[in-house]
Amino acid sequence: MKTRLRVWREAQRLSREELAERIGCSASMLGFLENGASCSPALAERVRALFGEPLDELQRPARITNLPDVKKGAKR
Repeated sequence: MKTRLRVWREAQRLSREELAERIGCSASMLGFLENGASCSPALAERVRALFGEPLDELQRPARITNLPDVKKGAKR
């Protein structure tokens, strides 16, 4: 299940490398964060400063509210 952090990154069309650079960590560390891993208090604070929310809130599962309509006859 995707976290809110990952969904936000993808919605902004940012690569892991781009967002990792913004928060000051490696792309692999960002991947761990997107999967719910813990990190140093300093990194958690940088994430909070960028998003305005604590990291643990951003690591919650994303809720998909608007799914695209499936066209009639479309192959799945």
